[in-house]
Amino acid sequence: RYAKLRVGVLQAPAQASGAQAREKGKGGDAALPYAEAFGSWRKHSPYYKETHHAFRRALREFMDRELKPHCKGWDDRGDLPTKDLDKLMGDFGIFACFVAGEEGAAELFREHGISLPGGVAP
Repeated sequence: RYAKLRVGVLQAPAQASGAQAREKGKGGDAALPYAEAFGSWRKHSPYYKETHHAFRRALREFMDRELKPHCKGWDDRGDLPTKDLDKLMGDFGIFACFVAGEEGAAELFREHGISLPGGVAP
């Protein structure tokens, strides 16, 4: 049905070697394109602390565990993710990320036992 829109084929990435393999062990898949802001991956950054890496690692693990196994099927069938997934995302703290920087959010999170992925404090 979408054959006329197809412009190429994605291939599996080559096996990581040397510096890429060492970088991958530090904070997740830093050698993957688009996994980090361009110009900051594989470089030291004063802005990316361990909390950034913990958050990214936790979010990637959640996506790999809860979304990745189902995405192709949902896409092939034209389905939307289930309400159960919305609940899992809420419990994991993903939706809380959208308001974590708002005034009073930290107190509200403490009051209701809400945490952010990777144990990051709001």
